[in-house]
Amino acid sequence: MLWGLIYALSQKALVNFSPVGVQVLSALLAAIFVVPLAFYDLKGVGEVLNASWVEYGLIVAIVALAVLANFLSFFSIKAIGATKMSILEMTYPFFVALFCFWFFRTSLSPMTWVGAVFIFLGTGIVLYFGK
Repeated sequence: MLWGLIYALSQKALVNFSPVGVQVLSALLAAIFVVPLAFYDLKGVGEVLNASWVEYGLIVAIVALAVLANFLSFFSIKAIGATKMSILEMTYPFFVALFCFWFFRTSLSPMTWVGAVFIFLGTGIVLYFGK
């Protein structure tokens, strides 16, 4: 529900602003909103600060990918609209399963693959015919 509201408001904001501008302001505001959470979980913050270099690398990769994904979402919303972008984004469960398989060797059942086919078919149908 919140992502639907975020996408709709983003479409409105991106009429007048660039995806980069919205991304930069979003990041600055997110930093301000997140600081109080640090006081809520000081132990968790301490654990992260004492992480190994490998774990820091993982966190840096997560943050870099999140920034890129957020920027690409803003760019896509501006280019094709929030509705089409949200429909296109419905393919993400397939990619979660695929990356978990690649990185962690989790098993993917035949029904996962069938579901993935339906996800892509449904997304394609809606995007093609839902002009």
